[in-house]
Amino acid sequence: MNTFAESICSLSIKFEDEKINAESPLTEYYSKLIIYLHKLIIICFLMKHTEERTFKSKIDKETVLLAVDMVEFYLLNFKTLILNHDTTGVDKNDIINLAKKNEAPQKSVGHVLGLSKGQVSKLWNKA
Repeated sequence: MNTFAESICSLSIKFEDEKINAESPLTEYYSKLIIYLHKLIIICFLMKHTEERTFKSKIDKETVLLAVDMVEFYLLNFKTLILNHDTTGVDKNDIINLAKKNEAPQKSVGHVLGLSKGQVSKLWNKA
């Protein structure tokens, strides 16, 4: 990882490989994560250089690694939430209404609630 481009390329490939081996809803999440990583690198760069106003400098390896650490922390928390989801105390209609409001697909709602497509579809139409 000598240059910024090589760093980003290798990290994107790493996340793509993890995406291929992941189960839903993580597959959808990895696609967004790759885009988020690029944005986060820029944000980290801007935050590091704001005080000195040295925006003409190049993005260094340290900035990229900081963004990667932040993304991996975020991903770890997301995986923990998915693995430990407990929907026993949550009203399914509330989740479906929130999903409709956020334009989330029924497939994702099924994964979150642990229901089949048919069950989600029936609840979706009732809500």
